[in-house]
Amino acid sequence: MEYLILGSGGLGTALALELTRRHEPFVLAGRHVPPGIEAGATFPMLDVDPLAFEALFTLFDRLPNVIINTIGVLHDLHFMPERRVEEVDPRWLCESVRTNAWPTLALGAYLSQRMTAESDCLLITLSDLEGSLTANQQGEHYSYRMSKAALNMGVKTLALEWRERFPRAAVVALHPGPMHTPLRDPLLTMPPAETVRPPAEVAPLLLDAIRTLGPAHSGQFQDLAGHLLPW
Repeated sequence: MEYLILGSGGLGTALALELTRRHEPFVLAGRHVPPGIEAGATFPMLDVDPLAFEALFTLFDRLPNVIINTIGVLHDLHFMPERRVEEVDPRWLCESVRTNAWPTLALGAYLSQRMTAESDCLLITLSDLEGSLTANQQGEHYSYRMSKAALNMGVKTLALEWRERFPRAAVVALHPGPMHTPLRDPLLTMPPAETVRPPAEVAPLLLDAIRTLGPAHSGQFQDLAGHLLPW
């Protein structure tokens, strides 16, 4: 199989390193070239837009079998996850939706213009149980939760569309669990640090989980053990 990984952060880099170890072809698209990854297997992508996709996909003779979107944001230098509703800033809410939900839809739109009824692309996006309406028993983290809920709705809606247009393709939301990455490191007390895994440990589990997925799983929200998660 041939892989395209979007996002060169902690998990994206770990996936690339694991695929290198497995001798499987991939391209890692992101803002920087991580150590240990050959420059020829990377593509500089500063933003998610059609022009970037046009250049990126010229690296493939055909559409890659598996596309993994690891792009996401929980906080930045100016905004931390909200504990109270008074802390919600409309600028950060919009930025969270743009970063967490838009890339998957942008990929879906690009692929939809190039797939046929015989295309068997598997689009994987990383979601989070914090985006689940049912599982939200704690509150807080307004912008992150709302943006991941928007992502989940986008995955479900895209899957319904692809079922009719591209029955051999699939889009699936996977929850990798909390990891030691810049996304989570400032918040390691939530959840307890002992439940947080390094990306290098998550990457092989994620790739193994992807190998079990196909059109029958399109539109689902799962953890890495294959358990269905509540929307």
